[in-house]
Amino acid sequence: MNTESTELKGIDPIRPDLELIDKIADTNDLQQLIAQLHASRVSPLFNIYAAQDRKNTTEIIVNLSQGGLGLPDRDYYTSEDKRSTEIRNAYQQHLKQVFNLLGYDEEKAKQSTEKVMAIETRLANASYTRLERRDPNKTYNKVSLQEMQFNSPMFNWSNYFSGIGIEVPTEFVIDNPTFFSEVSRMLSETSLDSWKSYLTWNVVNLSLIHI
Repeated sequence: MNTESTELKGIDPIRPDLELIDKIADTNDLQQLIAQLHASRVSPLFNIYAAQDRKNTTEIIVNLSQGGLGLPDRDYYTSEDKRSTEIRNAYQQHLKQVFNLLGYDEEKAKQSTEKVMAIETRLANASYTRLERRDPNKTYNKVSLQEMQFNSPMFNWSNYFSGIGIEVPTEFVIDNPTFFSEVSRMLSETSLDSWKSYLTWNVVNLSLIHI
């Protein structure tokens, strides 16, 4: 690990992504950038992958699954026990420090941390529990493009699939319909400033993982 080189580069490797985030002007820009980030292995909001169809093993099918959390799963956001609370507090301190390192002043770093936590907590509340995620039938929901668009109307799924560089599938598997409905609502109910903080954290977090 060349730490000296890493220190010299600073945020330069992710600066282009950060500049694109800063230029988001509306929800169309937001969705286009989400697709672009997914294509470059940053995974805000949800995950996408190709896998063998569990109920038709002769075929490979696109899968969309709940995601978008900085902590390991929903329980870290929803549990009120002492350990979970301590972990959340430490996570928020980490977020604030990261925003400080990006050059944010104390108040802006604090506000950005709160925005990220608000989005991730809302995603967590819509996510399946660990037990539910182990249910192979509950997490297998094959839908058509039209059904998905009806389920989450604020997200343009045709544009998304085109944006990540794949042929728009006629059907695919989602693990949690409720989660994607919530993502759709969040697109219209969450401010662009909040989305910018959330996407910034996702870009930085991936870069931290790969240092």
